Amino acid sequence: MYKLVVFDIDGTLAVRWNEIPETTLETIRRLKERGIHCLMATGRGSVAVEEMVRLTGIEDYVALNGQYIFYGGRVTYKYVYPKEVTKRIAEICREVGCYYGFINERGYYIPDLDELRGKHGSPILTSVKTIDDLGEDEEVNQIVVFCEKEKYSYFDELKKDYIMTSWHTGGFDMHINTRSKAEGVREIAEDLGIGRDEILCFGDGENDIELLEYAGMGVAMGSAGEKVKKAADLVTEAAEENGIYNICRKLGMI
Repeated sequence: MYKLVVFDIDGTLAVRWNEIPETTLETIRRLKERGIHCLMATGRGSVAVEEMVRLTGIEDYVALNGQYIFYGGRVTYKYVYPKEVTKRIAEICREVGCYYGFINERGYYIPDLDELRGKHGSPILTSVKTIDDLGEDEEVNQIVVFCEKEKYSYFDELKKDYIMTSWHTGGFDMHINTRSKAEGVREIAEDLGIGRDEILCFGDGENDIELLEYAGMGVAMGSAGEKVKKAADLVTEAAEENGIYNICRKLGMI
């Protein structure tokens, strides 16, 4: 029996922004009733996870691809970007015509916000602030870049220390190469005394691959790309087709 179940959010728990199938919510309730620990692992920032905590009742989460961990009622880890890195990202984006955003515990901060909203329809952009709202001394815990894939190479100078992970056809998350969803989940599992063979994970994006490979059982959603599906032990239906419920029932967990 698996003792820890880990869910990616977008495309896995949620069909659309914070829209969760009733069968998924029922699955979570039944897992928790059986004493199985549930955890969310996402590329979202903490401010964008709060509503999912309320909807699902899952209080522990790994956010920002492992760069931020909320566990046991408190923040147990967060990575802070050096000022020279955030400055360099802004410079590159201005030079090559890309957009960027900085994320911390207070929210998302993006320059040229109105223009970006017209080009990218991400739900994230409905609740962000302009870069002018970010104080000079405030921390940055995540960087997101909005641009075409042909422009990704302009950021190669940062690849020595950072990983660029696509989350959308028009952009990528940048995170320190020592952190990942899998690393965050591993730290929580160790504290709970749970081995990797007792972990079941669900995901659909490239930032879930390491997590699917790490878990005792990695399950790719039906909407996932082939690269993600190849990394998984099982492939289930898409989120809107009751994929999470179907697998948990098949495994005898609910």
